[in-house]
Amino acid sequence: MSIFWFLIIFVVPVMLFICSKKRGKELLQLSQNGKKTTATVSDRQRIFSSSPGGTTKYRMSYVFKTESGEAISHTVYVSYDLYQETPVGSEVDIVYLANDPKISALGYMVELVRSAMKN
Repeated sequence: MSIFWFLIIFVVPVMLFICSKKRGKELLQLSQNGKKTTATVSDRQRIFSSSPGGTTKYRMSYVFKTESGEAISHTVYVSYDLYQETPVGSEVDIVYLANDPKISALGYMVELVRSAMKN
């Protein structure tokens, strides 16, 4: 087996699993200990796939201030609908960790986690 196929078959799925597990833990922390605030959309990007039949992804960056006044920027992938509804300069609800403000998420994502935890 060539190194290319080894990476594709074994390493890439493991890395994806680790990243998704980390983000899941962050969302759980945000749902339990997060602080709500409002952020301003600072950038939006539409990312086209160059592969045949590929999908278009939508990314949005937002900036918010912590209670101490520190400005934090974060970038997330969003749905087409949210991308269309939130032009640059618009406000979005977010939740962040006061002890680690680089960890944040859009408010609706945190609410989905809270809702799932109740069921």
